[in-house]
Amino acid sequence: ALVVGVAAFVGCVSMVSSNAMAVILDEFPHMAGTASSLAGTFRFGIGAIVGALLSLATFTSAWPMIWSIALCAACSILFYLYASRPKKR
Repeated sequence: ALVVGVAAFVGCVSMVSSNAMAVILDEFPHMAGTASSLAGTFRFGIGAIVGALLSLATFTSAWPMIWSIALCAACSILFYLYASRPKKR
């Protein structure tokens, strides 16, 4: 059951990340290269940091990985809600 849940979560990443990149490029058309490179840097940088922190722990179960995936998903939802609120003029 754990493998199926993680596979379903990871399977959605490509769809979400490609749409997120499209939104980023739509917001910054005048500097699309910079926006794309920063988005990629943040994506892989955060993944590297979370992976490094998880590798320091000596757990014998998959729960730390599950909690880190859930925490990253919750942070993503919070960032989305923050970014999608109406802009004040």
